[in-house]
Parts: sequence; C-alpha cells; structure tokens
Amino acid sequence: MATNSSVDKSIVWITGYPGCGKTTVGDYLARYAGYVHVDVDDEFMFPRFRDGKPNSEDKLLMAYLKSWADFFAGKVPSSEDFGPFLELVCHRILSLRKEQMDGEGAHSAKIVVTQGMHREGRDFVRDHVPKIFFIGLEASLEKKIERAQIKMDRFFLM
Repeated sequence: MATNSSVDKSIVWITGYPGCGKTTVGDYLARYAGYVHVDVDDEFMFPRFRDGKPNSEDKLLMAYLKSWADFFAGKVPSSEDFGPFLELVCHRILSLRKEQMDGEGAHSAKIVVTQGMHREGRDFVRDHVPKIFFIGLEASLEKKIERAQIKMDRFFLM
C-alpha cells in the first residue's frame, strides 16, 4: 500500500468465529494505532436486546439472526434477512469515513470493524463500502464449539 497521505487508509473488518480475538484486535488497533473501533455487537446488536436476550419484537435483529441460523444450518443466508441490519453498519462506517476527511478532501479514516461475517454478508458489505479489507481470525476447534454453544444459547430463540 502506498504511504501517500492522499490515499485512503484501509478500513479493516476483523471476522472469525466467536472467541478468536476479534474484539481484542479491534481494541488493540484503537488503542495503539489510532483506529476507530466499531464493535458490531456493542453498537448494533446488544442495544437491541431485552433482558440479555435478543428482543423477539425487533424484526431487523431477528432477521439478521435468522441469516446466521440459516448459515449454521448449511443454507445460504438471504440478503433480505441480513441486508437491513448490515446497511446500518455500513452507514456508520461511511459516516466515520466522511467525518475523517482531511483538508484536501482525502479520506484519513482509520476504522476497524469487528463482527463475524458469512460470505454473503461480506460480499454485501463490499458492495456498500469501497476499499474495505476483511481479515479472518482462527480459533481452535474446542474454542469454536465452546463459543458457538454460548452464542446459540444467548442469541437464537428459535
């Protein structure tokens, strides 16, 4: 990547299974590298919860979670389900990018987004946010199983 200040800085989306360190990496980049950390769970999901569980009356959240249930069931998630939720996230990213324009009109944004993402969601975000870079983190099989069970118990009412 060129170091010319007129070139957009990368907007990075850290993805991966629960427990692989997405939030830790996002917090690290925010603290030590000057990135704005957009934690999708904290900013978009958890505020839609009621009593620590997804609000079943929140159609946007329930559709997003349905896309994940489809993904884990081996089905292709539908953009009709995940799209409206991800549009909110994309709008936040683009707003931050716009807020961080330098005096010459170039983007100086340094944004890191953390959230697991299925391929269909990733492609959706790429269509809405130019020049975004996805990085996938790994976790051990044991950690994936442990965290998947926690997520299933916490997020999926189905």
